[in-house]
Amino acid sequence: MISSNGEPCIEVSNVDGVKVSGLLLQAGSKNSESLLKWGDGTYKGSAENPGVIHDVFARVGGPDSSEVSASIMV
Repeated sequence: MISSNGEPCIEVSNVDGVKVSGLLLQAGSKNSESLLKWGDGTYKGSAENPGVIHDVFARVGGPDSSEVSASIMV
């Protein structure tokens, strides 16, 4: 997935039980604050139904010849 218009590739709300896996996130030409944004930092989550991130890779650069940027990857 490539970030477009400076938006995160994936944005998860303040919810329980979300599973994100098997992805390559890539920065786009417009600077993104984050490639994967998980909640807004105010929600503790649930020990009984936790969210999981597994095998998720993020990169700034790569095969493109154009300049790309992201402030935070995950």
